[in-house]
Amino acid sequence: MPDFEFGSRLNRLRKDAGLTQAQLGGRIGVTARAVSQWENGRTEPALSLLGKLADALGVTLEVLLQTAPQEKKIPVMIMTS
Repeated sequence: MPDFEFGSRLNRLRKDAGLTQAQLGGRIGVTARAVSQWENGRTEPALSLLGKLADALGVTLEVLLQTAPQEKKIPVMIMTS
C-alpha cells in the first residue's frame, strides 16, 4: 500500500538537500520517474534502496522512515481496594 506520508517526507527532504528528482535518482541508480512515483505515493522504493536513499539525502534511516508523532499515552494507575 503506497504511503503518502513517506512521499511527502521524501519530497521535502529532497528539496531541503537541493536536489532535483533526476539528481536524486542518479545518485541511487533509479530514474527521475521512479522518484516522482515515490513522492506521489504511487509506488514505494525497494527496501534495498532505503540506505542509499538516506545517504543521498544526508539523513539517517530513522529520519527517512519516521512516522507522525503519536500522542503520548499517560499511564493510568488503577487502584483496587
